[in-house]
Amino acid sequence: MKKVIFPAIFCLLLFSLNLFLVFPLFSGEYTSSIGSIESVFIADARFIFNNFPHLSWNQYWYAGFPFHLFYTPFLPYLMALGHLVVTPIPLAAWYRILIGLFYALTPVSLFFLIRYLTKNDWVSFMTSFFFSFFPSFSYFIPGMGSFNSPPWRIVTLILYGEGGHIIGLFWLPLAILFFIKILKEPSFKNIFWAAFFTAALALTNIIALIGYAVIIILLFLTHATEKDWPKKVKPLFVYFLISYGLVAFCYNASFIKASLSIGTGGVKGGGGGTLSVLPAIFLFIPVLFILTTILVKIKNKIIFGVGSFVVLFFLSAYLWFKSQIMLLPQPNRYLLEMDMGIAILLAFLFVYLTTRIKKAWLKYLLSVLFLGFTLFFPARYYRNAWEITLPNPDITKTSEYQIASFLKDNTKGERIYATGSTAFWLNTFVDVPQIRGGNDGLANPWLLNATYQVNTGENAPVGMAGESAALWLRALNISYLVLNLPTSREIYHDYLSPERFAAIEGVEEMADLGGDVIYKLPLNKPSLAGVVKKSAFAKLTKLKNGVDLENLKKYVDYIDDRGAKEAEFAWQEVGRAKITANLDKDEAVSVQLNYNPGWKATLKRFEEGKVVEKKTVPIKADVIGFIYINPQVTGPVEIDLSYQKTFDVWLGYFLTAGTIVFLIVYLLRKKGNTNEQK
Repeated sequence: MKKVIFPAIFCLLLFSLNLFLVFPLFSGEYTSSIGSIESVFIADARFIFNNFPHLSWNQYWYAGFPFHLFYTPFLPYLMALGHLVVTPIPLAAWYRILIGLFYALTPVSLFFLIRYLTKNDWVSFMTSFFFSFFPSFSYFIPGMGSFNSPPWRIVTLILYGEGGHIIGLFWLPLAILFFIKILKEPSFKNIFWAAFFTAALALTNIIALIGYAVIIILLFLTHATEKDWPKKVKPLFVYFLISYGLVAFCYNASFIKASLSIGTGGVKGGGGGTLSVLPAIFLFIPVLFILTTILVKIKNKIIFGVGSFVVLFFLSAYLWFKSQIMLLPQPNRYLLEMDMGIAILLAFLFVYLTTRIKKAWLKYLLSVLFLGFTLFFPARYYRNAWEITLPNPDITKTSEYQIASFLKDNTKGERIYATGSTAFWLNTFVDVPQIRGGNDGLANPWLLNATYQVNTGENAPVGMAGESAALWLRALNISYLVLNLPTSREIYHDYLSPERFAAIEGVEEMADLGGDVIYKLPLNKPSLAGVVKKSAFAKLTKLKNGVDLENLKKYVDYIDDRGAKEAEFAWQEVGRAKITANLDKDEAVSVQLNYNPGWKATLKRFEEGKVVEKKTVPIKADVIGFIYINPQVTGPVEIDLSYQKTFDVWLGYFLTAGTIVFLIVYLLRKKGNTNEQK
C-alpha cells in the first residue's frame, strides 16, 4: 500500500505547488508579454477551429502554404478541441489553461523517471522539488538573469511563448524512462510505451524532440561498451520504426523539409538554408568514441550519459551567447533540458550520500535543510512569477489589436504587409491575408529576401533602398503596408529608414494609429490573378539575390503590367479558388500564390455562355515561386484552382494507419495467446 500512497502524495504535492506558482494562467485570455510567440499557437488553433475539417491550405500567411506544414499539431488541436467541448472558454484562454496544467505536471513525470532510476520515493520528490523551484543553472551564463528571477521554465513560457516546448518537457522524462527500459529489458511493452511517449513528444515540439534525440544517442553510446549491446539494436530498431509510424501522418517528407528550413533574407544564395547539426556531431561523437574505452570500467553508465547531455546543452547555449558558435539547432533553447538533467544527477548524489549516512535523524535533517534552501528562492521570486503570468488587462488597447481591427474593417481581402509583433498577432484576431506570419520556415525563400529588403533596405544599390522595397511590395501583391514608426507601441521595430515608403509614387496614408501608419499602395492589378504575356514569362530570368533590381523590375513589369488585362480571383473555400479571365493567343494566367505540387487547375472554356471544353491544365512555378498557368486556349475561361494533398502526405497517413493496425493486431494476438495458456 505504501508503494502507492507515498508516490501519490508526493505527485499531488508537486502538482499543487507548481500550480500555485503559475495560478494566474488560469484567468484571462491573452498574455501581457506581447513580444512572445504564443500568438502563433492561438492563430493556428483559430484556423483549425474555424475551418475543420477543410484544412488543406492556409491563405493568410506567407502568400499561402499547405496547412499541414504549420508546426507540430498537439497543442493547437488540443486548444481547438477544448474550445469545441467548452465553447464559453475562448481559444486564447485554453492556451493559458493547457500550458498551466502541463507546467504543473512536468515535475510529476520527472518524479517517475527519477523514481525508476533511484528506486527511492523521497529522493525523487526532493529532486523534482528542486527542479520545480530552483531558478535555473542557466543563470550562470552571463546576461541570462539572476537567481532572484523565476525558474527559466516560467520565463521562456511567458516572455518567449514557448508553450509547445513546456508541454514537450512533460513527455520527455517518460520517453527517457522507457528508452532506458528498452536498454535494460527490451520487451514489447517497453518498446510500445517508449514509442508512444516519443510520438507524443514529436507531435508537441521539435526542439524538445531534438533535445531528446541528443539524450538517447548519448545514453545508447554509454551502453555500447557492454558485451551484449548488439542484442539491443533490434529492439531499438523496432522502437524507432513504431515511433516514426505513429507520427508519419505529420512528419512526412515536406514537413521534415520545412522544419529544417531557415532563411537569412539577405542577398546571398537566394535566401533559405538548412539547420545543421554537423558541428555537434563532429565535435562530440569522436570524443565519446574515445571515451568508450574508459566507460567499460564505469558501473553507472546512466550518470555518465546524463552528465554528457547536461554539459552539451550548457556549452551549446554558452558558446552561442558568447561567440555565436552553433553546436545544435537553435542552441539557446536546450537549457530547460539541461536543468532536468541536473535534477537527475542531483538524485544520484542524494542516493550516494544516503547510503553512507547511517543515522536516520541526520538524513532527515539534511533533507529538511535542502528543501528549506530550495524554498528560499521562490519566497523571493513568487510575486514576480505571478506578475508576469497575469493576463493582459485589456488586449483591445494594444497596437496589435487596433491595427488588426482597422485592417478588418477597411480592407476587402487584399494582402497586407506587416512585420514584428503586428504580424505575429494579426491572424490571432482577424482573417486578413499577409506576407508574414508565425513560422518563417514555411516561407518561400524569395519572400524572406523580400521582407529583408522591405524592412531594412540594406545591401540595395546606393539610393535605391526605397525602390527596392517598392518593387518587392508590387511583386508580392501588397495593397496595404503597416509601417511602425519609432513612436509605435509595436515591440520589435523592424523597419529602418521608414521615410522610404512615404516617397513611393501614388502611396496613400489611410491612418496613423499612434505611430503605426497604414499606407494604401498603388497596384495596377490588385487581384491575386492576372493575365500575362507568355512571351514575357519566357524572358524572365531568375533573380541572383534580393537586390537584383534589374531582373526584379522585369518581373514586376511582367506581373503588374499597367496595360495588361486583369483576371478575377475569388476564394471559394479553404484551398479552392475560382479564376475568371478572357485570354488571347499569347496570354496565360499568373497567380500570386506560392506554387506547390499539390495545386491542380481545371479549366472550362466558354462559347456563347456555354461550356465547350473542360480539361486539366499544367501549373508551374515562376522565377520567384508563384503560380503560372498556361491554359493554351483563347476566349473566356474559368479556372478552378484547388489544392490537393501530395503523395508524401498520403504516404504518411498510410504509414500511421498501418502502424496502428499492426499494434492492434499484435496486442490482440498476444492477449489471445495469454488466454489460451490460462
